[in-house]
Amino acid sequence: MKIKAVLIGCAGEGDDYLPGVSKDIQGMYDYLLSDRGGQWKSNEIVKLETKFKSRIENLINEIRSEENDFVLFYFAGHGSYSHLLGRKFYVDDEDFFTQQDIGVFSEKQICIFDTCANFERSITEKFEFGVESRTYDSMGYHRNKYLAWINQCPSQKVSLYACSEDESSGESEQGGDFTQALISSAIHSNEDLSILEAFELAKPKVVRSSQNEQNPAYNIRPRSGKKLPFSVA
Repeated sequence: MKIKAVLIGCAGEGDDYLPGVSKDIQGMYDYLLSDRGGQWKSNEIVKLETKFKSRIENLINEIRSEENDFVLFYFAGHGSYSHLLGRKFYVDDEDFFTQQDIGVFSEKQICIFDTCANFERSITEKFEFGVESRTYDSMGYHRNKYLAWINQCPSQKVSLYACSEDESSGESEQGGDFTQALISSAIHSNEDLSILEAFELAKPKVVRSSQNEQNPAYNIRPRSGKKLPFSVA
């Protein structure tokens, strides 16, 4: 089975710089390598921190051409919500891409976006988890269980968002609140968690810590059937 994780961070510059983006990217990378994250191999994970849209476009096209069986796409950075284009994910002050630009990577995919989604109101729209390095020979149970789980799932497209429309997403020096809650929920659970179950554990933590100002959301198609994995016990 061919699987690929794409972790993209766009931290911004100047007053808009988000210091937690790099930690989020590394935290998600470490989590995927861990037993709970599915024992991904390092060559199955691509990390990209950039301020150039062309690099993201090239990477997306490359991943799409690989014909993977499962793709996990993660983005951390700035975002907004456009009534014309939907959610927008910013590479810098002007360049952005949308979920339509990302498109479909594979028959089974998860997209996670840790960004704000404030409405554009102008008329004219313009962790560290101590993961030790390991060889493939030392991998086994968790990876096999993770891959078998993916294989049992029907085709589906899952998108997680750090906040609802017209809301901002919070972060600390440790990274984005949603990303940290998602990974923490998985690590501290003693059970297997589908991506939807992990989301349902993380959401109340974010809502509570933000005093109801940040409400994570998701979209999944189709609604029925076994959901893709996020954590294996």
